[in-house]
Amino acid sequence: MGVIPTELIKIKDLDGSIGTMKNASSDIQGKLSTLSTATTKAKDEIDSNYDSSNKASLLNNFTSLNDALTKIKSSLSSDLDEILNLIETLITQVKELETINTEIAEQESIISTAMSNLEDATAVSTISAAESKKRELEEKFTRLCNDAMANLNTLKSMNPTIEIALASASSASFGSIGKVSEQLSGLEEGTYKRVDYKAENGRVIRTYIYLPEGAKSIDGLGVSLYMGSDGAIGHALQDGVGRQMRLGTQYSGIVVALQPENEKSFSDPTYLDAAKELTDNIIKTFNADADKISISGYSYGGSGAQHMIERNPGYFAQGVILGQGTGAIGRESGGDKKKGIEKIKQTKMHLICGTADGGNYADLQGLYEKLSDGGEATYEWRKGVDHDHINDQGSIVVNGVEYPNYVEFCLAQSRNAVVS
Repeated sequence: MGVIPTELIKIKDLDGSIGTMKNASSDIQGKLSTLSTATTKAKDEIDSNYDSSNKASLLNNFTSLNDALTKIKSSLSSDLDEILNLIETLITQVKELETINTEIAEQESIISTAMSNLEDATAVSTISAAESKKRELEEKFTRLCNDAMANLNTLKSMNPTIEIALASASSASFGSIGKVSEQLSGLEEGTYKRVDYKAENGRVIRTYIYLPEGAKSIDGLGVSLYMGSDGAIGHALQDGVGRQMRLGTQYSGIVVALQPENEKSFSDPTYLDAAKELTDNIIKTFNADADKISISGYSYGGSGAQHMIERNPGYFAQGVILGQGTGAIGRESGGDKKKGIEKIKQTKMHLICGTADGGNYADLQGLYEKLSDGGEATYEWRKGVDHDHINDQGSIVVNGVEYPNYVEFCLAQSRNAVVS
């Protein structure tokens, strides 16, 4: 049987308490909303009925109080709830590990019984079948245990601190387009770290940023954004590149996994503009190469990548779309799909899709034909692969050159060079 790490067993001890903690968080958020409403009402009353030289100062104080309440509520609804959800996932995984161990024990019992009765004509086949099943269960145990430990490491890296410090509009921490950004100052080389980036437009986007070794001293690194599927809503490390970062994959450039808050995030102009601003700040902060900016997106994230590329024509050196149709194209151009495609042609594109991915496969085939007319496009149609299995980190070959994965392919591309 497999050995379940002690740390995971301890997590299971929280089973039964998570619901209570979630209810408490929800209750507090409700009270904060009530308090915020009362604060706003008091501010409005003062604004309407109070006339004094210190009126502006009073109103500013109420505004600051409301901002603080909003930050506390936001932290509870995102940070704390995210932590509790991950603990729930871990508890489920530990229970499944225990179930697998029980099934392994059952197979071992079958083998033991058959071994003691070898004169039975079916004993050998019974042992063979049980051993095969046992190996299958042991492999399943190892995979699940690795995933659970990765989730546990993610949990340990989460910061549950509620940050209510307020900054003025002129603070260097915020609104740092084209400047060295203090929001990125805590990043460590060779690791990924969560950054809740606040943009000039006021939008806060949650990201996980990977810095390779030497990122703070080596000039000219590439920067690659990743937008994941709707399974990444609430946690950017759930799939694709984000999950690979969580598992410790090393990349040769700076990689940013973008986390959607809901099913509209990746089409929200304020979100998209905040993501571009963050990219600009990464380039300035780490002296990265502005000609080596790339983006990839899988499924729902593929739509997000289409939005980003069309919204910022010529900004990206390379775009990669995995298993996603073309429904998003044209939305950044007032619904004009032809105009949208012309904008996307300003970016080199690589399309990846499985032949068993239905409408997405047909859509991307059609997109390739359109992009090839005046643009630079390559493709990889994976025979027999469906939608759920297209987003792996296996090697890819583009124009005869093999890359370890599509992220490294992206990082190798430059805006002013042909795809190679």
